[in-house]
Order: sequence, then structure tokens, then C-alpha cells
Amino acid sequence: MILKFTYSFFLCLLLLFFSCRKDKPVNLQQNFTSSVSASSVLVINEGNFMFSNASLSLINLETDEVNVDVFKSLNNQNLGDVLQSVYEKNNNYYLIVNNSSKIEIIDKNSFKLKATITGLNSPRYMLSVSNSKAYVSDLYDKSVHVIDLNSFTKTGSISINAWTEQMSYVYGKVFVTAPDRNYLYVINAEKDLLTDSILLQKNCYSILQDKESNIWVLSNGNSNINQSAKLYKINPTNFQILNSYEFGANDTPGSLKINGSLDTLYFLNKGVWALPIHQTLSNAQKVITLQNSNYYGLGISPNTGEIFIADALDYVQKGTILRYNSKGEFLKSYKVGIIPSDFVFR
Repeated sequence: MILKFTYSFFLCLLLLFFSCRKDKPVNLQQNFTSSVSASSVLVINEGNFMFSNASLSLINLETDEVNVDVFKSLNNQNLGDVLQSVYEKNNNYYLIVNNSSKIEIIDKNSFKLKATITGLNSPRYMLSVSNSKAYVSDLYDKSVHVIDLNSFTKTGSISINAWTEQMSYVYGKVFVTAPDRNYLYVINAEKDLLTDSILLQKNCYSILQDKESNIWVLSNGNSNINQSAKLYKINPTNFQILNSYEFGANDTPGSLKINGSLDTLYFLNKGVWALPIHQTLSNAQKVITLQNSNYYGLGISPNTGEIFIADALDYVQKGTILRYNSKGEFLKSYKVGIIPSDFVFR
């Protein structure tokens, strides 16, 4: 009985001591600023549809520290429902939150919320055509939105009569993919006017341009009609298809990317493949072999050539990022948010 009383007495003293101690305040912004100034990568985590659990993760590549939800950490609010993409312009990050019908604008360095663009239906991707104007594609509006980058408002739209997806700007023209149409659409960026289209095939999502300003478009194909995936190389001046490469019937290519020198394409297809822009598809090299998981996104560091792969796992738990060097040798893995899908390198 005496032993029990003594133990309880000292336990109470211990609890009293710790309850009276003043914790040293943690300067979250200071810690964040130190972390973000280093080599780092942002991970776009879509989150689950209708669950409003989208997030933006920050990985410090020097210390391997991860802030799983940096937007919420620094703004004390949830990001929203399905983070589709992130675009960098004018020292800001534009967070395109698809199912929340908005774009959250944060400062590139502090990550503090500056403004919100509303009046959108289901925004997908953003592309600037000047320092004051940008376009935003949309899943349901069948148009491309025109955004004023000074007032952070929607000022108009360009009718395309199709679901619009990724875009590329070259020689005053914006090339827009439309997955449910057979065409790549062309917009005059000065007049905000649809002017032309290029016949390809359906399910074109990814688009980018190489160091020679040629446009590359990847169609994922359609197994329901036995249509294989295709990779197109297009001259942006005369719209001529310079090359088209057809994949095998069992291939499922996606996440078309390009390296920092803009001379080698990368894509996912049961692994990571590299294709120099002057080579044919038959000369593509498998850099990384992947098996038995849901690899959902790909990123190539423009500075180091390192390869980052987003693994969505079961689409419910937090996803994993796999980091490889430029030779395809595994370096590190990181836990991030739910359904990681893409990357922004700082």
C-alpha cells in the first residue's frame, strides 16, 4: 500500500512538472523557408474524388524530409477535391483543383495563399501565353478559359466543343489535346481564337515540345476498338505530322515527359522508357523495370536527370514516390499524400 502511494505521488509530481513546462515555440514558416530553399520537388497528390483530401507534398532532396501536406500546414485549410495539376508563373504556384472548380494561388517561396480563381467548371491544366494572360483547359465546359494573371480572374473563354486537356505554346499558337476527339486543336494566342485542328486519333492526353520546337503528342489508344497507342511528332509551323509511332497491342504508355536539355522523351509503359528525339520508337531504351503496382505518374528532374515515379498503391492509403538516378539506379523512396500523380521541380 505504501509503495503504491509513493509511486502515485511521484507520478503526479512528474505530470505536474511537464504540464508546467513551456514548450519552445516551433517556427513553422522559418523551418519551411529553410527547407524549400534547398533542392526540392513538389508532389501533386490528387486525393480521392469527392473526399476533399487533395494535397501538395514537398520533398527536400538534400535532407530527405517530407512535408506531406505543405498547403494545409502553412494555410491552415484543406486544399480541396482532386488536385489535377500545378503551374508555375510570375513567382507563384497555381494549384488547379479540378472537382472544387477553382485555382488556388500561392507564393512560390512562402507557399502562403494569395488568391483564388473561381468561375470555372472542372479545370485541368494551365498554360501562360504572356506575363498577364493564361489559358486553363476544362473537362466539362468544352472550352478553354482565359485568365488574367494580374487580377486573378477569368476574363473569357474559347469555345472548342470538346473536353480539353494538356496544352503547349509555340510560335504564338497554343496546341490543345482533346481526348474524346480525333483532333489536336490550335488556338491563336493573340486573338484568343480557335483557328485550326490536326487530325490524329482519340485519347491524346500528353503534349510537350522538344529543343527544336517540334510538338510531341501521346495517344493512349483504345482497347475497346483495338486501337493501339501512338506517339506523334508534329511541325508547329505547317502542322505536318513528321513521324507517328505505333505501340504494340498490349502496350499502355502514359505520362510523356522530356529531360532538361529537351532532347530525350520519357514515358511509362510497364517501366520507364527513354527515347532520344531523333530516334524511332524501336530504339527506345527501358531504363527502369516496374512490376505489380499502380505507377501513376512520372517526373524527370531538369537539373540532375533523376527519375521520379509516383506509386498510387491501392488509391486509398498514402502513396509512395520512388527516386532513381539518371541511369535508373534506385536511390530512395518517400511517403506522400493520397494518389500522387505528377511533379514540379524547384
